[in-house]
Amino acid sequence: MSETITKEPKSSDEPIVEEKTTKKINDERAKKAKEEKIKRTFTEIIGDDNLIIKYMKYQATQYDGYNDWNLAGALMILSIMSDRKLSLKIKQDTIYPNLNIICVADSTISRKSTGMKKCDDFNFLLLQRNKKLPNAGSPERFVEDMSNNPHAYAFKDEAAGFIASFQKSYMAEMRDLLMELYACGDYNRALRTGKSDKRTEFFIKEPFLNMWLMTVPENFIKYVTKLDVTSGWMLRFLFMCPTGPKPWMGFAETTDDDRKMYGDLYQLMRTRKEFIDKTVKLNAKLTPEAWIFYHNWQQNIDESIMKEANSSLKSSLYGRLQVYGLKLAMLFALGEKELNINVSASNIKEHELTITESEIVGACELIDTLFYPHAESMINRIEESREMLTVQKAKNFIHSVTVIDENTKKVTRAMQKSVLLRLMRCPANDLNTAVSHLIESDEIGVVVEDNITFYHTK
Repeated sequence: MSETITKEPKSSDEPIVEEKTTKKINDERAKKAKEEKIKRTFTEIIGDDNLIIKYMKYQATQYDGYNDWNLAGALMILSIMSDRKLSLKIKQDTIYPNLNIICVADSTISRKSTGMKKCDDFNFLLLQRNKKLPNAGSPERFVEDMSNNPHAYAFKDEAAGFIASFQKSYMAEMRDLLMELYACGDYNRALRTGKSDKRTEFFIKEPFLNMWLMTVPENFIKYVTKLDVTSGWMLRFLFMCPTGPKPWMGFAETTDDDRKMYGDLYQLMRTRKEFIDKTVKLNAKLTPEAWIFYHNWQQNIDESIMKEANSSLKSSLYGRLQVYGLKLAMLFALGEKELNINVSASNIKEHELTITESEIVGACELIDTLFYPHAESMINRIEESREMLTVQKAKNFIHSVTVIDENTKKVTRAMQKSVLLRLMRCPANDLNTAVSHLIESDEIGVVVEDNITFYHTK
């Protein structure tokens, strides 16, 4: 298929067109953007009339947090509002626009909690508070709550405790549970309730869970484990980790202009929610041009991954983010001021929502310029932190047994390699990497006697 560029027509019904493949056009756009180092604003990507941007602009007048929080809030409101009625059926699966978002930034000055509260307050006024989950203390309680409230959302403005709890034995199943619920498939489980051994069946029919977590970088690095990443749970999140300067705003009274702006925004959101409430199904459908762009984007990513030597993290992240490209495009389309819909001939309550090329381009651009770089950066910081902890732990063990004669300056006692490995309780490759780092930095020495390796501090 090809995209056409229309020139001046000979007549009203006979345009002259110049054929040009969409892939070539997209490659040219990407090359130009790279050369000019163009990074579009959220407004340029999503569109000034979109409900997402209107929400973001209003909240930017109310507090001085990073605008990323307002983007997350607007996406959450639209996703929760969609109530599992919006879906995109593809050959591989049915995709729903539910989201997992994690925001990582310094406390207080970044205004993370304020951004989440603003979104939560808006949900309350849109009569969606009953969809908010209480703080679950165990997977069993979470299943019970979801069975009573399958279209739910969970907001945690400091998620360190929640993430850390996954390391406890009674929370071991939580990752798998959350990943199954993210897939929006029915979930059935028999649980013991109360003090008796009686088991009660809990059935979560057509779940639709949105999750928004926030924490500070130190807690993220401290509590997110390698298993959280390798299991795929943390890879199912959109990461927002802004740094650098942001607007400043002092405390001020609410003005009439504020109230009017809020009222206009609320009315727009309310009207959209009423439309969804009256709708049985909202089937998303990409235009041919949108599919061409998306397939080219997918292919370019997959080919670049295959060419790179160390691309396992990139492959794992983009494997999920490619699905998020479709989810975001669905929400962009749902947020358009004028919905691009077709009414089903057989059911007036079933509609078709068109996703245009510009919406899929914007979604993919956010993946490439925001969500992927932030996810890669934070997950790499986890690995770097784990590696440095291993290095420091190995050095401490080696130092604890090292004895050096004060007169001769010779090492009289050192740490045997096999003993160190047993004490460290880590994979041999991790220990070898740590020891190599200590040797290269001249912090430890190596002695080999009778084919037995010893380490000592210097």
